[in-house]
Amino acid sequence: MRFLIGLILVAFPALAVAFETEVFTHNWNGGKHRVILDIPKSESSLPAVIYVHGAIVEHGYLEAARKGYDISGFVRALSQAGFASIAPLRTTSSEEDAVMSIKAALDFLSQHPRVDDKRISLLGFSKGARHVQDFLRSQVKEEHLSSVVLMSPAVSEVNLSKFMGPAFVSAGLEDPEGIRKAVERLCQQQLPAVECRLYPGDHQWFWQVRPEYWNDVIQFLTKKHASHNQMKN
Repeated sequence: MRFLIGLILVAFPALAVAFETEVFTHNWNGGKHRVILDIPKSESSLPAVIYVHGAIVEHGYLEAARKGYDISGFVRALSQAGFASIAPLRTTSSEEDAVMSIKAALDFLSQHPRVDDKRISLLGFSKGARHVQDFLRSQVKEEHLSSVVLMSPAVSEVNLSKFMGPAFVSAGLEDPEGIRKAVERLCQQQLPAVECRLYPGDHQWFWQVRPEYWNDVIQFLTKKHASHNQMKN
């Protein structure tokens, strides 16, 4: 049995999506954020992942789900792999709001009784991956953050210089040229803390939880969280 907050199943033809209605309040200016959240029931503290979604969700979660990008699938897949998982839902394109929502999710998870506050990762797709970089540049020293995953990042340059921990970066071979080249340049640097992959498929290929890349993501997160836990102990 899992502890679920804000998940209501809404039926569409040949599609079932999880639609949130709840909010949680964070400590920054009294703001509120709508989220999809799944925290497995566990006797021990869980590692956690914050999923930072792409731009299409800013126009409405249900609209994105109808078009084939249902981020509840990623939250559910992370939970099934043993992670507490949360996806803040942005409704604006503001960088400031995006960074604030990541801070809020980190604050919420770090205080949750079933979450290990030293094993929290960020996973961003497309514009969400860009906002992960924005967050890392925001001068916030975040001791809770243990690793970063960027999938098909909508950036001209992948810059992880503000983050000293392990990172996993990927793109599709049929991604827009700017995205693909940004990831290829990172791969060529062969940075010791960074793993990178190029996969078949275009940008929307990452709208689905596909084993071709998802197994690598889960393996990376599991390995890095396990090693971080060993260092802590």
